[in-house]
Amino acid sequence: MMQLDYNIFFEAAVLPIDIMICIFLYVKYGRQGTEINKYFRRYSVVTMIATALDVTSAVVSSIHLASIDWLHMILVIAVQFGKYATALYFVVYTASFIGQGYFGSKIEKFNFFLNVVFIVLQIQNIFTGNAFSFVDGVLVKGPLWVLLAFGFSLYFVVFGILFLLRYRKNYRKEQTMALAIGIITVLSLFALQIFVIPNVLLTGFASSVGIILFLLTFETPDYSALLKAMEELKASREREKIEREKADEANRSKNKFLSQMSHEIRTPINAILGYDDLILNAEKDNREVIDYAERIKTSATGLLDFFTSVIDYVSDSDALDKEMAPPPVSKFKEMSQAVENLKGKGVRFDRLVLKKGYPEQRILIVDDNDMNVDLLVRMLRPAGIRMDVGENGKEAIDMLRHTRYNIIFMDHMMPVMDGVEAMEIMKATHLCDGVPVVMMTAANITDEEREKYMHTGFVEYISKPFEEERIYDIMLRFLPLEEKVEEKDITEDIWLSISSIFSFLDTEMVRRNFEGDEDFFLSVLSELSLRDYPQRLSAAYGKKDFYRYSCILQAVRENAELIGAKDLATVAKTSRNLAEASDSNSLSIVHPQLLNAYQGLTARIKSSLKKVRGGSFR
Repeated sequence: MMQLDYNIFFEAAVLPIDIMICIFLYVKYGRQGTEINKYFRRYSVVTMIATALDVTSAVVSSIHLASIDWLHMILVIAVQFGKYATALYFVVYTASFIGQGYFGSKIEKFNFFLNVVFIVLQIQNIFTGNAFSFVDGVLVKGPLWVLLAFGFSLYFVVFGILFLLRYRKNYRKEQTMALAIGIITVLSLFALQIFVIPNVLLTGFASSVGIILFLLTFETPDYSALLKAMEELKASREREKIEREKADEANRSKNKFLSQMSHEIRTPINAILGYDDLILNAEKDNREVIDYAERIKTSATGLLDFFTSVIDYVSDSDALDKEMAPPPVSKFKEMSQAVENLKGKGVRFDRLVLKKGYPEQRILIVDDNDMNVDLLVRMLRPAGIRMDVGENGKEAIDMLRHTRYNIIFMDHMMPVMDGVEAMEIMKATHLCDGVPVVMMTAANITDEEREKYMHTGFVEYISKPFEEERIYDIMLRFLPLEEKVEEKDITEDIWLSISSIFSFLDTEMVRRNFEGDEDFFLSVLSELSLRDYPQRLSAAYGKKDFYRYSCILQAVRENAELIGAKDLATVAKTSRNLAEASDSNSLSIVHPQLLNAYQGLTARIKSSLKKVRGGSFR
């Protein structure tokens, strides 16, 4: 009987198990299964082949015949390639088990480089024998023997184990224990063959132990089902995340739309109610006009209430789930029946005078809408208080650096810098210490938002449309004012002179808009003639910033209507419509006409103002 140079019984005993596992995997999976299953099947097949080659090589190596040295060499090389391939497929399997982080990475590229190195070393060994060779049928080991026979394979085994340890948080308790025992067993078997009993074949046996371990703990049908369920759950979560992001984006868009719509609708209602209050105050002796004005106020108030109800219902995302009833179609019939209750409630700001011993009071009004500013100025001007105006938060901050104000009215939504941001800067830089700042907003104010405004530093807020009573109370509350009735005479001769000098304007409209206050009218003209609207319009037009262009045009149109410049108002309205439609072709024609109309108007205003200052006014 032939005496074997190697103890082959461990690997020979496990070889049938490897064969049965490969047959089982083929029957179980066939061409089905996940990518992980396919990699495991390949890993099992390679292990079976490598173990069979190792046993065969050990048997043939025991035949010491010089004539078959070439066969010995081929078998040893095949065994080393088999062990190397087994370890490499172990890494690929564990990497696919984790899912990501290996394929296409720098580590994978480095391992590919090791493949090249291994092949090169095997080829050069054929000519040099510095790893192993056969002399008269006897294996002669060289200095590179351990590296080629065990080093590369051990590297990949350790590498795969690290992959598994990285994924350990997803294992069940029994899987973790089995994995720990398996790792210790495999590494111990490798160490035994390399350093203690080199003639006992244990590396193929160790790889087979690994296959059995994975089969029983990770590749069982229930675990495969679990993996599939986890993949489906992950995909479901991804879909849920995408849908949630879409819903959040839709909700943000809805809120932005509602806020913009609230601002756009409340602004004209603000003008209606504000001018109507001024009519009520100015025409208190004309009962017919008062009756008309009160009906206008009733209808506008009803419209505002209805609009507020609609906004509240649209903005409530749970309205349908709560089966909330939509707001009524119309409240105007009910409101018209309450006209009598509104009569006689006009507020007279000309009753407010400065208390004795106090210096002149100065107010800053910050709003990008000239109409809102105009209404507030007209309300407060009869009190004899000096007023300055800014168009945005940045202008307000610049003005506060040079001027001390007794009260500030600050709009919320403004270009360049909004009111809240401006308030935060003013507070941080102590520009408004001791100065009450009142927020003006066209949006609905909830208790939570009111607390937010107060926390920012605002002392109060007023909603648009402006309520005269509320503004009146705020003036008395924060300024040293008291009530006193004063009358102001307006002569017909003055307006005859104005009509003559400013014949290019609709002076009848102007007289109504300014309640016969010629000084206020002239001051508005003087300020308007210095505005840099053409430069601002050209800058926005040059950048194709149609939104900013439209905002400026709205102010131009409102100011033009205020001073009775109907032609300019018409051109501004047309230009704004084109800007909102982003009709750049038509706008390229209308834009120069708009600038010419504005510059021509301001030139005539300046010329007429010189006549007034030159003495031809009175």
